[in-house]
Amino acid sequence: MTRRKGKRCGYGYAAVISCRHENGNSVVLTCLRPEEVPHFREIIRKYNNCEQNVKVFAQKLIELLGPNRKKRLSYLKHVLRAEDMRQFDNAIQS
Repeated sequence: MTRRKGKRCGYGYAAVISCRHENGNSVVLTCLRPEEVPHFREIIRKYNNCEQNVKVFAQKLIELLGPNRKKRLSYLKHVLRAEDMRQFDNAIQS
């Protein structure tokens, strides 16, 4: 997964994620059905563009993956802004 500075968002920079899926994203992508992949990419895009906060981001991912695949969300921490990590952890563990 390549990261570079992106659009200024609130008080930090959003990570801009390329379309290449490596590291944590590939772990999540391997458990997705083909029709779920565009939804996954859209959720990531909206978070990176600051169109949704981390709470909504986590909720949308949980809805997409469901309870049986929810544990894979921990592999996505590399896409989070540092200030969002605690809130993300709380959201995926509840």
